[in-house]
Amino acid sequence: MRRVMRAGVHIVPDVTPAKSILDPSFRYVPSYATDVRQTFERIRREQETVRHLSADAVVQINSKPATSSAGAGRMA
Repeated sequence: MRRVMRAGVHIVPDVTPAKSILDPSFRYVPSYATDVRQTFERIRREQETVRHLSADAVVQINSKPATSSAGAGRMA
């Protein structure tokens, strides 16, 4: 599993393991019955979705509290 580092935050993509050939729901598809172009387009769409979701998950944290006026936090 590959970790991605963005803005100091590790993002671990949610990766599901490949289906085993021993799994009863596994169906073999011969190469002549597949469209490689469609497969790559689907993978690119999935990667783009993950990229957008992970970008939305990054939150900026301010280390200083916000003040309502310029001199409110100062001591005399």
